[in-house]
Amino acid sequence: MIVEVVGCSVEDALAIERAGADRIELCAGIIAGGVTPSTGLLRSVKAACSLPVMAMIRPREGGFFYSESEFATMEREVDELVSAGADGVVFGILLADGSIDRPRMEKLRRRAGTLPVMCHRAFDVTPDPLAAIDALVDAGVDRVLSSGQTREILTGLPKLRRIMDHAAGRIVVQPCEGIRANNVALVVDTLEPSCIHFGPFVEAMDPTSRLGTEVDYGHHMVVDEDAVRAVVELVRG
Repeated sequence: MIVEVVGCSVEDALAIERAGADRIELCAGIIAGGVTPSTGLLRSVKAACSLPVMAMIRPREGGFFYSESEFATMEREVDELVSAGADGVVFGILLADGSIDRPRMEKLRRRAGTLPVMCHRAFDVTPDPLAAIDALVDAGVDRVLSSGQTREILTGLPKLRRIMDHAAGRIVVQPCEGIRANNVALVVDTLEPSCIHFGPFVEAMDPTSRLGTEVDYGHHMVVDEDAVRAVVELVRG
């Protein structure tokens, strides 16, 4: 079973690799749910780390219904990140009613060439997840992230099981959201997935985060290496 972990920096990527995971989803702005990383970050991660890297394509936070200019940006980002060495790309585009925007998903799928493509958790806000699975299959998408359309994986397990049964091997459904050492065994036993996805982040401060002035930029988030390692060890066991 493949263990995929979210990271936002070279330091995160190295922690994920040390912890024994198999693949990285690289993004920026994890506090906002993740947006497109820079090509500079991707190149730095690829130079420092040997794991495959899936690069997120998301031009902004807050929803998945994009304007023409935003979609054009996504097309350029796919081109640039693939050229920079991405091992796959991750994106999700919805219509105003929340259904999968199949034509645009298919356009980005073709733009990625032979690389694997994953739909992120835009899937989890679509009103008809089974129809969404069919649309993603038709668009040629390889994998889709889902928690069963809930905030936390355990409450979504029954629905996620139905989604996976409907997928029936046509597309890989990758469980996510809140997977940790205390629940990964239940997730694996219930769903028998071929891969799992999680992002155990903790708050971090640098020396300039709080200097006692009125200007306060607060904390940033870093991968919790011990949490990744604990899940990996249980999965391998």
